[in-house]
Amino acid sequence: MVAIDMDGKEYRGLFDDMDDLMDEIEKQMEGMIRQFKSNGLPLNRYITRGFTVEFGPEGEPFFRTFGDSMATGGSREPLIEQYVDKDSLRVVCEVPGVDKEEIRLQATEDSMDVSAETPARTYHANFSLKEAVDPQSSVATYNNGILEVRFKLRSNTNKGYREIQIQ
Repeated sequence: MVAIDMDGKEYRGLFDDMDDLMDEIEKQMEGMIRQFKSNGLPLNRYITRGFTVEFGPEGEPFFRTFGDSMATGGSREPLIEQYVDKDSLRVVCEVPGVDKEEIRLQATEDSMDVSAETPARTYHANFSLKEAVDPQSSVATYNNGILEVRFKLRSNTNKGYREIQIQ
């Protein structure tokens, strides 16, 4: 494999990591097909599964998967993006097909839990936040399947916990 030089850094490891991720996705797909067959479910059912790639401060790649967690049912992990600016953290989650009253949000200084359940869909994700935040400062909005939660970055105070209401 040929290394790619971007700003004087080699990214050979990026492609090795992508190969490992693709191997894992292939194993998951094979497992889902086996589950479908063993449970007598049709193989024409739609399954959503994907991944995102982000680069850390040293240029190291971080892969995150999202989508259906099980082929036979269960919850779907929403696509989640986090954006840090000077004094706030913005978390954006895709949770289409639910009403805002069906979404439950909980946050601590360093993690967040998103869940929603309807007869047709179930979403769930528990994840670490990129920066420490003040959960008491949270403001959430939901529009056209996109949930956005804003937090003020945390100063050095006690850890807190808060259930977040959507406006």
